[in-house]
Amino acid sequence: MNFLILDSYYPTFLENFYNLHPNGDAMSEMFGTSNFYSKALKKLGHQAKEIVINDEFSQKKWAKDHGFNLGRSLDALITKIPYVRGVIRPSWVYEILELQIKHYKPDVLYFQDLSYLSCEFVASLKGKVRLIVGQIACPLPEWKYFRPFDLIFSSLPNIVEYVRKNGVSAEFLKLAFDPGVLTSENKIDKFFDITHIGGYGPIHLERNELLERVVEEISLDFWGYGIGNLKVDSPILKQYHGQAWGKQMYKILQGSRITLTKHISLVAGEYANNMTLYEATGSGAMLIADKKKNLGEIFRIGKEIETYETADELVDKSRFYLRNEGLRKKIANLGQQRTLRDHTWDKRMKDALSILKSYI
Repeated sequence: MNFLILDSYYPTFLENFYNLHPNGDAMSEMFGTSNFYSKALKKLGHQAKEIVINDEFSQKKWAKDHGFNLGRSLDALITKIPYVRGVIRPSWVYEILELQIKHYKPDVLYFQDLSYLSCEFVASLKGKVRLIVGQIACPLPEWKYFRPFDLIFSSLPNIVEYVRKNGVSAEFLKLAFDPGVLTSENKIDKFFDITHIGGYGPIHLERNELLERVVEEISLDFWGYGIGNLKVDSPILKQYHGQAWGKQMYKILQGSRITLTKHISLVAGEYANNMTLYEATGSGAMLIADKKKNLGEIFRIGKEIETYETADELVDKSRFYLRNEGLRKKIANLGQQRTLRDHTWDKRMKDALSILKSYI
């Protein structure tokens, strides 16, 4: 089959990347799922390509290289008005994507972001491809955005159940890790005892409060986005080192003795699913994660990762494993082995293909 995988990157990441690399390739930075899907699908004998549909530089470069000069005068204005920017997409986003679909002739359009494009536009693509598939494990958009899809994948069982109940096909598919990030280029000389990398925006309020309590008791190093949401006297800011995306994130994880994660309860409910589970363990850090009912199906608790339920328990376990380096290292090594064996994108794409065959 021929896959065209459509992603949208955080605007903050794109802005930071192109400020540093004006003529660079944002996908080379290994942000998010990068080109991990297409690499795995190609190994399995399929055609596949990822496109970052909101990457203005790369998308317009593609159009120019293929003889097109697109975009309207209002586009520049749209990008400068905050509310409008979040609701209305510039014309080039749609125009270039239509040209790319015509050029690549995919059997499957795979959306990593269900609501970036208008649902009317996605519905208009139905006659141009065999299957429209979406992936979601984030706060749910309005139901209208689900309707054009033939199939929804989610790493959260509660979202799978929600989608099915509302009449759209849905299947469970865990997230994963790409061992290709473990290059000498991504190694770091400096090591950190305990780290947290993530968002600190309004949706992370519950996690922010937990981390603020924890950092009052033990030393923690923080990286991430959304710190404008934190109080000016937040203890997180005292140990905050800036944003860390893609390669830089993997460098920090490889240099972390312990890294922490906490799911967004509003989204995940009682289930574990986030990317940090795989990014942290795959990078060789010992992971301490918030306890979830299905976490034991992904890793052996106390053997490959550790868990906590309260801030006090997180503090106690962090101190314990820092004092017991041999045990910490054993858990980190076994966690990495488990991820490299069972939780790679090669494995996930095999699972996805077996599901897709029944829908195609």
